Amino acid sequence: MTAQAANPHAKIKRPSRFRLQASAEHFKNFKNRLAASPDYFVFGNQKSGTSLLAAALAEVCDTAFTNDLALERYSPTYRHLHPSDSNYLETVINRSRHRFASGVFKEPSLTFFWEDLLARFSDAKAIFVVRNPFDNIRSCLDRMGFLVNGELISTPVEIPYPWTHLVNMRDNPNAPDYETELTLDVLIHKLALRWQEMAKCALKAWGKGTPFIRYELFLQEPHVLMNQLGLEGNIKKAFDTFHQKPGANRHVDARFVLKQYEEDILDIVAFESKHLGYEL
Repeated sequence: MTAQAANPHAKIKRPSRFRLQASAEHFKNFKNRLAASPDYFVFGNQKSGTSLLAAALAEVCDTAFTNDLALERYSPTYRHLHPSDSNYLETVINRSRHRFASGVFKEPSLTFFWEDLLARFSDAKAIFVVRNPFDNIRSCLDRMGFLVNGELISTPVEIPYPWTHLVNMRDNPNAPDYETELTLDVLIHKLALRWQEMAKCALKAWGKGTPFIRYELFLQEPHVLMNQLGLEGNIKKAFDTFHQKPGANRHVDARFVLKQYEEDILDIVAFESKHLGYEL
């Protein structure tokens, strides 16, 4: 099966809501000349539970919640400036400076810059969210439209914007600067690689004192998050608020759906999975 060919310079069809959100961002940034500092950063891969955790944390702390950067969805900085450029992070911050304010900040595409962000905003605390790699890959495939009625589709589809960029790790300063045509095999392989790179970030951060929490544990025992951040409050009450539409195939057994690709996935994620507490 062949998915959308990846041409980094091709004209991209963006949802109209992204354009409206981006227009509002320009006006808000005009009124904010300098970036402030978030109180908490929530890092992690796309579809790993960052939205739920960040929203719940913001509610229990009675503070603002920045749920992704609209300008980075509409016209990502990495389309114009390679993430390895020394000015990349400051460019992202300046473009959306009013979003870097007090409260809880979550933008998965900046997870690869966790170390620089915590150095830049030294008063902020942070938490990494990790998720079982098979569940995370299944959720990403569901979001991209590759799962229908619990089964991987076998007909060509167009990957929704901006997932082609994310699969090719255009937001990773250490990723190779090229893109390939995405067959289903390649797509799943690259999603496993993205999970692995995010997991490496979480483990490195953990070694430097920034905690991580497994999404599955957070759902069962949310108070663990509060303990890790030294906070008080009943965070479980915030669970009814979803800031992203749940996937239609979220209850599908990920190992069953991905059984054909299991060996390749395990070859990539086994080491980091074990160190994050996943027995695969």
